[in-house]
Amino acid sequence: MKILALDPALRTGFAHSNGQRGVWLLSSDPAEHPGLRMLRLCGFIRDAYKAWGFAKLACEDAGFGSRNPAVQALHNELRGAIKGTAAELGVPVVLYVPSTIKLHTTGSGRATKDQMMAAVRTMYGVTCTDDNVADAVAILKMAEAGVRPPHEVRQRVLANRRKTKRREPKLF
Repeated sequence: MKILALDPALRTGFAHSNGQRGVWLLSSDPAEHPGLRMLRLCGFIRDAYKAWGFAKLACEDAGFGSRNPAVQALHNELRGAIKGTAAELGVPVVLYVPSTIKLHTTGSGRATKDQMMAAVRTMYGVTCTDDNVADAVAILKMAEAGVRPPHEVRQRVLANRRKTKRREPKLF
């Protein structure tokens, strides 16, 4: 299955299952209208779909990962743009929180950027000079392996418990 993985930010890291990877620069001018960042990201995703195709879009879900409200807002906006573009293309989206990506890749949910880059180089043989690309490669490898986000796993466990819950027969 072809997968496109994203680490959304002003410098969005991307990795495709065909080996393509790099950074999409969404903005370099602070005076620019902020909506243009989202339009640019949508355009990059559409271009990747036309050039390489993909049946799944996997990305980091960092909406609540920052202490800075402006950064939280940016991540939430980018997540909305990703979901909207994926819906337009008819492609499912898988979201992984940063701590899950770090835990799966390094064994620690609190890994640093340098540790993530080293783990991607060691585990997957991919040398990255940009931490956004390293994160995108890690996300891609998780999606390729079929790793489910923790909230999906929890929902499945609860659903299975409901199905297998035994009811005692009423005696009277």
